[in-house]
Amino acid sequence: MRFQRGAIAVSGLCATLLLGACAGTASAPEQQVSEAPVSLTVSDSWRGVLPCLDCQGLDTRLTLLRSGVTGLPAGYVIDQKRLDATSQAPATSRTGDWTIEKGSLTDPSATIFRLEPDMPSASCMAFQLLDRGALRQLDCRGAPLNVSREPILQPVQPPSASAAARDTAGSSQAAAKKATP
Repeated sequence: MRFQRGAIAVSGLCATLLLGACAGTASAPEQQVSEAPVSLTVSDSWRGVLPCLDCQGLDTRLTLLRSGVTGLPAGYVIDQKRLDATSQAPATSRTGDWTIEKGSLTDPSATIFRLEPDMPSASCMAFQLLDRGALRQLDCRGAPLNVSREPILQPVQPPSASAAARDTAGSSQAAAKKATP
């Protein structure tokens, strides 16, 4: 009987040790969940005075939005204010989609940003990317405007520009090269 009690005690001890050893490996490993990117859009901005049929000009700021994931166009915002000293007209803001095209009526290798407004009543706009990152306004067909003052928008440097963000033209030109076959 003593032998049976000892065997039962040893068996119980072994079972406890086995269960304890298995308990440490039975749980599933914890999975790490990565967070989504914080910024899903990036933008390039330009500013300048564009021609106006019935005023001295339009103080203009154009912002082209791109996907932070793909770099593809993701919309635009254009804010304009008349430069008339007598005008009390408020600033206007338009939005829409934009595309990158290769070639214009006068330059087959030009990079063109074509803006298509959300509002059907608004007219389309087109801009040619120049060497130093500036934009020249074109008509909807891609031809230069017949105006006395050159319709140029200069790149706007973000307030906290890093070395990579200083050349807004470089990022736009890179996106244009990726978008063309």
